[in-house]
Amino acid sequence: MFLHIHKHPPIQRFLRREDGSISVEFAILFPGILLVCLSMAAIAMYFATLSDVQHLASDMTRLSLTYVDRAFPIDQICLSLQSDVLPKLVEGLPFVTAERVSDVICHSQDAGRSIMVAITYDLSETLAHRLGTLIGFSVTEMSGSAEMLL
Repeated sequence: MFLHIHKHPPIQRFLRREDGSISVEFAILFPGILLVCLSMAAIAMYFATLSDVQHLASDMTRLSLTYVDRAFPIDQICLSLQSDVLPKLVEGLPFVTAERVSDVICHSQDAGRSIMVAITYDLSETLAHRLGTLIGFSVTEMSGSAEMLL
């Protein structure tokens, strides 16, 4: 019978093996990769929401001409925009809901020669806000405005 004699004891062979080195590297790098992905998603959602808020303000300013032509007072124009126009416009905007529009302000400037509509949008407890909070970037409110010369 032959006895098989190893030069290295089993512990030393185990310590020299490199089979699990990729798993260790992945475990170290994965949190960083996840953080970068979450950051990109949060920033993309912030910019998409900001774009939708600005688009909403621009469209509401354009549609305010309907009420300006009828000689509505500026307060009535703003109320009409908020109650009639806003719910219809947000249907086509994926990142904005009418319930989160916290303020609509209308101004007539230059003796009625221009109209400005400003919108404030509440982001608290939205997915964009939660993702942003995870990466240390917390914005709870956005605003957009547009002005049209008459």
